Amino acid sequence: MQLAHRNQAHKTLSRGRSDGIRAYRRVLTGRENCALCVVASTQRYWVEDLPPIHPGCDCNVQPLPPGMEDSQVIDQDLLDRAHAAVEDRYGSYAPDARGIDYKK
Repeated sequence: MQLAHRNQAHKTLSRGRSDGIRAYRRVLTGRENCALCVVASTQRYWVEDLPPIHPGCDCNVQPLPPGMEDSQVIDQDLLDRAHAAVEDRYGSYAPDARGIDYKK
């Protein structure tokens, strides 16, 4: 189901938009989100770079308004809070969210 959702989003977004939007963000959904998804939601993605994050991920995608696509990090405050929460729990954090299992 997750892959079908991601594949459909990719097909739809790849067709191009008349308003010129090419940059997207991941949007957290549901009551619980893993730290990996929280970190991913703070980043800018191009339509061709929207792979699934992990099994069971229910994140959605949303176009970024023009002007926000210039920066890779689109929500520095949330990114800092996610890394701080991981560090509080595990004693360290990984700037790339890969050195520690952020899915837990």
